Amino acid sequence: MLHGSANSLDTLENDFNRVNAVLCSQIPGIVDVMQRLSPELRWTRRLIPDELGVLDRVLVKSRRGAWLFAVYMALHPEYASQKQVNHAAWTAALGAWYLQPPARSTLFSVLVRAVAKHESRDVAANIRALEGISNSPDKLDEAYL
Repeated sequence: MLHGSANSLDTLENDFNRVNAVLCSQIPGIVDVMQRLSPELRWTRRLIPDELGVLDRVLVKSRRGAWLFAVYMALHPEYASQKQVNHAAWTAALGAWYLQPPARSTLFSVLVRAVAKHESRDVAANIRALEGISNSPDKLDEAYL
């Protein structure tokens, strides 16, 4: 149970958790489409045991972080500006690392380059393929609730 001004978030928590469940339920279909668009992903999928479980955990932890960020902002409005700057800086650093992996050859940078070499560059077709998932989503997996 939240206290203070964060009480208003209590009414949103169940909906937030349901969105998490909906998103996690879509991971298998999205991964299948991504593999069609980027065939080299099949090799990375073989390298990562239980890759769908890993993606689930990453999504759940990321969303949990977003929830905790919202709770912190509601409980400590006096620090909101500072927290937003820290959060934006962390997000920018993570995005830069992903989009431009370190120049030295790490497993991650080698994998990113190998996958990118053979992926579809047809942006419109890629969007249509992913849109197909949104138009016919997988059934909600109640295990995520």
